[in-house]
Amino acid sequence: KGIDFAIVVDTSKSMAAADVAPSRLARGVAAASSLLDRLEGDRVALVTFAGKPAIACPLTLDHEAVRLFLDAVDVEAVSVPGTALASAIEEGVRALGPRAVEGTEAKGRALVVISDGEDHEGGVPEAISAIKRAGVVVYGIGCGTDQGAPIPEGESGAYKKDGQGKLVTTRLDEKPLRTLAVETGGKYYRATAAEGE
Repeated sequence: KGIDFAIVVDTSKSMAAADVAPSRLARGVAAASSLLDRLEGDRVALVTFAGKPAIACPLTLDHEAVRLFLDAVDVEAVSVPGTALASAIEEGVRALGPRAVEGTEAKGRALVVISDGEDHEGGVPEAISAIKRAGVVVYGIGCGTDQGAPIPEGESGAYKKDGQGKLVTTRLDEKPLRTLAVETGGKYYRATAAEGE
């Protein structure tokens, strides 16, 4: 209780995959919503990311405001495609604001990262150093399965294909999420149906 944390949600196209029903993103949003239900007196921020991260809702005690922004989260048809996990983490730390000055009551600071773990940019080891310096703990929530699923392309019912016309399959990559959690003293969870209930 009484901590500051940012919920960091992956809104890249791979999060539209339906290897967990109804989609990875919907399962992740349900997990975040379930977390909001259990909070009392914690300040929360919401950060979304695909190719580029953005603070969707700044740090606030108003959990209903966070929920409104969370309910509006959708897979982005971003101008900058891809998944930049490290820069999303850095944006999450920025959303928490500066660390408490020594001598004042230090609040706990955490990031809850909801993603399928696909990372196209790299830089996670460097991000871990920055997180540790900022005194932030990361909790990773993995969305997806090891078998994976094709990536939907818009509302047409078509799926993403590579240059050779083969279906692109996206799979859950737990490694970067698990590493972020373990290295910062947090925990990693897989988003299951039970967590969304």
